[in-house]
Amino acid sequence: MSHRRLLQESNPSEENQQVIDSIENWINSQNYEFLTIVNVGSWSEKSVREMATETNELELYNYFYQPFSNVAHNSWSHVAKYNLAGSDNPLHKFAKVPAIYKYYFDFYYMDLAMKYVDKMFQKFDAVLKVKIDGMRAREIFYEQISKIDID
Repeated sequence: MSHRRLLQESNPSEENQQVIDSIENWINSQNYEFLTIVNVGSWSEKSVREMATETNELELYNYFYQPFSNVAHNSWSHVAKYNLAGSDNPLHKFAKVPAIYKYYFDFYYMDLAMKYVDKMFQKFDAVLKVKIDGMRAREIFYEQISKIDID
């Protein structure tokens, strides 16, 4: 969320402020953000965010690394959204209870993953001066998807 706060400072918008407020409200409904200090350390003595900033890849960190890291490590921000529901019992003070929802396939996350994997491959190719004359994986995927007969 810090990337949204920085964006709001440099380029204020009502829409971004609403997103910030919504995220803060959700976090505070789980645990008070101002009471939570997270320091997990790093092998490089730099956070992944700092390394992303140094390499001009902060967008990659903010919109890909962080959300997918939450999923991979079962972070509370993922578990609480996708695997918990509020108890209907008022005696439980509406505590969170485990929930397994039936989800349907969503191309959004596949597209998001493919978008940033493609960006990483492009960066790799540029740094190592690798020339690829063929189609990129994301282009091939969408070409194949367009051939599927839905009817």
